[in-house]
Amino acid sequence: MRGVQRLTPEPVVRPVIKETTAVGAAYAAGLAVGYFQDLDDLCANWSVDKTWNPQMEESKRASMYQSWKKAVTRTFGWIEEPAAEPEKTRVITAN
Repeated sequence: MRGVQRLTPEPVVRPVIKETTAVGAAYAAGLAVGYFQDLDDLCANWSVDKTWNPQMEESKRASMYQSWKKAVTRTFGWIEEPAAEPEKTRVITAN
């Protein structure tokens, strides 16, 4: 989380339950069948494990973010897709 926390100007919050994808699917199913009444029921099950607050100066964060975007841009086209094979012509004959 430290990498994300360093580059975002917003707090990063880690929930107690870390398997959020699975829990989200279970919550959606529970809402669909009426196990949960509404979103307030779901919110009652959620709690914070840890919060990281931004501590970097905005100018430093912006500079690092620009460097990160530059690095990502340099990866574009890194892997070249193989050329597609030409389509084969199919001949249909009547018997």
